[in-house]
Order: sequence, then structure tokens, then C-alpha cells
Amino acid sequence: MRLNPPKPPKAPSESDHPPDSIPAFGARGFLPEGFHTAAWAEVAARFGQTEHRRKLLDGLQQACLLLHRAGVEGGPVPEREFHNSEVESQRL
Repeated sequence: MRLNPPKPPKAPSESDHPPDSIPAFGARGFLPEGFHTAAWAEVAARFGQTEHRRKLLDGLQQACLLLHRAGVEGGPVPEREFHNSEVESQRL
């Protein structure tokens, strides 16, 4: 089976929004495709509007801190699906 390499990420355009800010949602209610950088305070203000969401964000922040302390670096996830046969073959 031949797999296509993942597409390189799109860099945010400066004309779309100011650097280091979360862009506006599109007509369908989603963020535009691509990488977006923002300070944690902006993420929390934008997405932590209810008590439940604040708890979720606190858990996410703790997980990120633990991963960072463990030396895990972030990066793009390949845009492809894994099929059961691939997972099984990789276990062998």
C-alpha cells in the first residue's frame, strides 16, 4: 500500500488576522484551516466561557504541562486514516 505524504501545514496569513491571535469562526462555525498561535490567556478567554469548559481547559493545560516536562514536543498530526490492518501489522 502506498501512502501519500502529509500535506505541509498552511501558515496563517497576516491579512487574515493579527499575529498571535485566534481568528474569527467561519460561516459554518469552525476556525479557518491552518495553524493558529495564541497565548493561553486568549485561548481560555475565547473557549472557557462556562464552568464545564474551564474545567476541560484546566485539564488540557495540565496535560500539556506534563507532556512538556516529559520532553514531548508538539507538531502536526499526519492527515491520514489508520486502518485496523495497519495497526495489527505494526504490533507484530
